[in-house]
Amino acid sequence: MFITLAQQENSLLSNIPAVRMMAFQGAKHNVPRAAKTELDEISGRNPRKQYDEFEFDNRQFAKKRFTKTFAVDKKDIREAMADPTSEIYKNLFYAVNRKKDEIIAQSATANVLVGDPNSGSMTSLSAVDDGVLTINATGGLTYALLTQALGNFINNDVVPSGDLMTSNLSFICAGSDQQQLLQEDKFINNFYTTFRPVDSGSVNKVLGMSVITLAGSKSGSITKEKPILNESGTTRDCLLLAPNALAFTIDNLKFKYLEDDPQYVDSASLTIYCEMGAMRLEGTRVQKVQTTF
Repeated sequence: MFITLAQQENSLLSNIPAVRMMAFQGAKHNVPRAAKTELDEISGRNPRKQYDEFEFDNRQFAKKRFTKTFAVDKKDIREAMADPTSEIYKNLFYAVNRKKDEIIAQSATANVLVGDPNSGSMTSLSAVDDGVLTINATGGLTYALLTQALGNFINNDVVPSGDLMTSNLSFICAGSDQQQLLQEDKFINNFYTTFRPVDSGSVNKVLGMSVITLAGSKSGSITKEKPILNESGTTRDCLLLAPNALAFTIDNLKFKYLEDDPQYVDSASLTIYCEMGAMRLEGTRVQKVQTTF
């Protein structure tokens, strides 16, 4: 029996309210967006109609292809205490789940292609120009800064003031950020919360928002080889996401087992293949919260 080494096994981001699943055929997908509109005031008898142009735009994202193949020497199977085939399948599935989260997290602040897909000249729109805001929490992840972020969503009509929609917001951070939350009195004191985070050892809700904690680096002790959240120096880009902030797709997920791989003399092979893609749907539904680790 094989012992599985410590790793993230499940996707933590693909099923949150912020991520909208989109299934499509082909390499690229266009997402039309309708702008909000306001009414015109009129007066007098028999007023004329107030014509206007309805505004809409288009965004496009593409799938990327991913694969991994392991060759299994049958001599090893004959002589080993256990057949590694099922363990390889399991680890490949875990790798797919981590890749989902990586692609989703990267898309939150990546550039987006906008414009007419038939024009042949779509424009790359940056996160800043798309309305993604940045909260500087490098001096500490505090209650005041997270209330500021919540206020940004309210001011941008993402979360109506007084609504219970904060429960659909997702704050995505790493272990050292969770440590900071556990040291903030308003997130752990029973006067302010009913979740008893000290007993559970983690803060799962802040200001009604769900907290999702991923693995990450810790300055001076832990260096995460492939962190899902972007890290630069000792600064991490945590994410605060509103519902329908991102689009995600996964397609053609295939496992293939070859009993006799023609590339080798006496070996089987296991291959996984899939296509995935993600895109930011609206910049005001995304905030980047920069912390120090």
